[in-house]
Amino acid sequence: MAKHNMITRRKALVAGAGSVSAGLLLACGDPQIQVVTKEVPVEKVVVKEVPVDRIVQKTQVKEVPVEKIVTRNVIKTVEKVVDRIVVKKVEAEVPSRFNEAPSLAKLVASGDLPKVDDRLPKEPRVIEPFEKVGKYGGTLRYIDLEGGGHQTSSLRINGLLTFNQQGTEIRPDVAKSAALSADGKTFTYELREGHKWSDGEPFTTEDIMFWWEDFMNDTDLNAKLSSTWRPGGEPAKFTAVSPTKLVIEFAVPHPGIIDLHGRAVMSGDGNFYLPKHWIKQFHKKYNPKADELAKEEGHDDWTQLFKTKRNPPGGFLVGRPRLFAWTTTLNTLNQIQLERNPYFHWVDTDGNQLPYIDVVDSVLVQDQEVYNLRLISGDVDYAMGYSSLKDMPALKAGEDAGGYKIRLPKSNRPALLALFPNQTHADPVVRKLMGDLNVRIALSIAIDRNAMNEAVFFGLGEPFAFTVLPSMPYYKEEWGKAHTEFDPVRANKLLDEAGLTERDSEGYRLQSDGNRFTLVMEIANLETPKDAMCEMVAENWKDIGVEGIVKVEAFGPFQEHKADGTMDIGTWHADRGGLFGRLSPLWFAYNSTWNMWGRRWVEWFTSDGEKGEEPPQYIKDHKALFDEFLKTQTGTPENVKLGREYYQFFTDQLPVIGTIGWAPRPMLVGNQLINVPKTNIWWSSDTSFYPPYRAGQWSLDR
Repeated sequence: MAKHNMITRRKALVAGAGSVSAGLLLACGDPQIQVVTKEVPVEKVVVKEVPVDRIVQKTQVKEVPVEKIVTRNVIKTVEKVVDRIVVKKVEAEVPSRFNEAPSLAKLVASGDLPKVDDRLPKEPRVIEPFEKVGKYGGTLRYIDLEGGGHQTSSLRINGLLTFNQQGTEIRPDVAKSAALSADGKTFTYELREGHKWSDGEPFTTEDIMFWWEDFMNDTDLNAKLSSTWRPGGEPAKFTAVSPTKLVIEFAVPHPGIIDLHGRAVMSGDGNFYLPKHWIKQFHKKYNPKADELAKEEGHDDWTQLFKTKRNPPGGFLVGRPRLFAWTTTLNTLNQIQLERNPYFHWVDTDGNQLPYIDVVDSVLVQDQEVYNLRLISGDVDYAMGYSSLKDMPALKAGEDAGGYKIRLPKSNRPALLALFPNQTHADPVVRKLMGDLNVRIALSIAIDRNAMNEAVFFGLGEPFAFTVLPSMPYYKEEWGKAHTEFDPVRANKLLDEAGLTERDSEGYRLQSDGNRFTLVMEIANLETPKDAMCEMVAENWKDIGVEGIVKVEAFGPFQEHKADGTMDIGTWHADRGGLFGRLSPLWFAYNSTWNMWGRRWVEWFTSDGEKGEEPPQYIKDHKALFDEFLKTQTGTPENVKLGREYYQFFTDQLPVIGTIGWAPRPMLVGNQLINVPKTNIWWSSDTSFYPPYRAGQWSLDR
């Protein structure tokens, strides 16, 4: 009877979601990487005269129309064959004249603001609206949860580069272009001439050099330069050739830097550049009285003050210069207000400076229940990030009265719950069990993923392993289903073979020390319904004699248990499986303490053997293979070969257990809000969530 009810709910959900339900969820396959190595012109009327590009790569040649938006190797205006990887999107011609919002026109007329032509870069980014050219004005009614305003912050994120929805294409945004040399050792950025911060001061390579020299390489602020910027053990060399040209040189091939910077937040404010003209007042090198200033604001010293100004809580600080579409004008415990940036570098195809919307007014509520009630009441123009499929019946029922529609972006995650058995556990008995491949396989195949998919995701997800995205050129189809079959009989047999044959009076297996085989699944992130999923895992494990305990806790204790080795099984969701994950792999490699399945080994690698625990040879070999993989350009034969060798490990050794992937989540769009994408929409932290949605071209049609 329960199964029948779940299927009925699924049918009702799909039917109610309208045109974005079955068609989107069933027809939307994972995009495939295209490695474009040569461009040829096609017969087409071109308004702007631009030299034809021909980008030739030695490994293979494929001809494509110049107008096509390609993946990683995109168009750069050149006059000869080049031997490098270039990131440059073909955009519409820059309009011959520009327009501005009425509110800004008044300030220009009064002499309080320069005219729009003087505020925009010489070559602004031209944005083609998703639906139509919008109207200026209005306030976007937004909602967020108390404690940081994460979704509000994500709405306006930008960087030098940005990904598309699926994380398979990289396009310039703040930057005019980016290029990597053929040997992968030299990376060049071209900025937009005349680009300005929100206070009107120039944005130049000097702001990047300040971040590099006075933040990243200041030992008072950073004890050790991150491995991202010292590939091969040598620090990168940054050179500002001009106010708009930056060259970065690496000791070894480092093509993954483009992938890393495609996630806008990684090539954005605080993480790759800082407003030097403003923030230097808080740095002791530039202000000898910085410590005094710090104490006046309640900090111990200037380093604390500087870090707060670099990255204020939630990213909201009134008066801090930004390159975002909107800057902070109000930040309280229950409200954040953002107003248009008069120097924002986007224009639409008609020459209208963006954003269209004047103000983003974000109300912060205390919990999920209040959040959903506000959505249903019609108080919100847009919402995404906190609601899940379990909220769909109520959200769909409120569409007409609330004046909104629900769309279903697909999660770009192979696992919405990933389980990390701790192979470097502090308890030697538990460590031995977690290090036993048969035990890990047993824990995986004991999970009834089909039942979980129906109960938690209305059947709209897919049982899937912990692996990379199918869009990656080195992906193997069998990886996605490895060890995901439901086979409790075999799981019991594997545990018997592992020596867990003794049981207590309740039927639970006994460890070699006589204690019950109990595994605590610790949860500190509920961005996906990990609690409900883990409860189902615990029920399944009971059938194979393993006691599973679900523990939802604050992030602090979660981190402590990771660090001290007492965590049995950590949990998170599986991202970092695409392009971005190459230089930010977290659990896919050995350069981050986010790795919860081999934390002590990671500490050994990242401290050059001074901390942690020396790993076994097969882990050292795996780490060495990853280092070689990082030197290859995505899509090349060597990249595919090494990628398959490296990621095969996650199938053969099963260090992480996947569950359900790809399930969508509700996105509320008010009926008066236009230019929010309707088709082929995805949701992923790897893309910084919102940059592909281009909120700057959203418009209120009311």
